[in-house]
Amino acid sequence: MKKLLQLVYLFFQKLLGKSLKSPPSSFSTTLNSHTVSYCTHLIPSLKDSHQKLIKVYKQIEKSLKLKQYEEIKSLINTLNTDLQHHITQEDMSFYSYLEQQFSNQPDYLDFVKMYKEDMHHISQQLMTFIKKWQNETVSDTNVALFQKEYLVIGQVLTQRISGKEDQLYPLYQPSF
Repeated sequence: MKKLLQLVYLFFQKLLGKSLKSPPSSFSTTLNSHTVSYCTHLIPSLKDSHQKLIKVYKQIEKSLKLKQYEEIKSLINTLNTDLQHHITQEDMSFYSYLEQQFSNQPDYLDFVKMYKEDMHHISQQLMTFIKKWQNETVSDTNVALFQKEYLVIGQVLTQRISGKEDQLYPLYQPSF
């Protein structure tokens, strides 16, 4: 496992062309006095949440094809609720636990924090899309714009999910 972590770390270091020695300024390196416990159900729950997000995304696509524009607005609201829940669960349980576990391993801690920051930017893109289309109804006049933005968001959502499940979730292990 340790060798896998080292390879993942080196991969991202080379991919991004930067050293991961210093933590991003937007993150605190302490968890204050709070201890986050390992939960055997967290990763399955997060993966289930990913599947719910994908399902809503695909329902939007179906409604788009059928020109059910009012249904899209409802699904965007569902996407917002599901995404907010997922982000909160990740921030409070997943990232906090990893930061706690790697608090004495600066390279791994920097990797986790870098990934957390990247995921924050992706979440912001998703939320920008959601907020826009919560306030604007899809219609025949703007459907082309919606489709374009929807496809970009699909790529962002896929990137967010596959990146976390492949690179970060394996780091979530019980402490001994």
